Amino acid sequence: MSDVDLTARDRDTELKQRRKDYTDSRRNARDSNIVPGNKVLLQQAKENKLSTRYCENPLTVVDKTGSKVTVQIEGRTVCSESCALAEICRWNCCR
Repeated sequence: MSDVDLTARDRDTELKQRRKDYTDSRRNARDSNIVPGNKVLLQQAKENKLSTRYCENPLTVVDKTGSKVTVQIEGRTVCSESCALAEICRWNCCR
């Protein structure tokens, strides 16, 4: 590749990263701290005004790839986005 191509590619990469950083800061984006082995609650559909936001049974995280999380429910595995999961506090401080 020529020197002009490399300069344009470097500038494009820098500008894309700058736009990503700006967007992430505006959306308050943060990394998920869910790792395999954690106990999580899965978000459920709201049926009426008395239904809870998350199911009451804790699930075990089996695998995580990017924002895709695989959890185990009663012997079967289900894939979900990490934004639909809530990590259970490890030290029981959430009681």
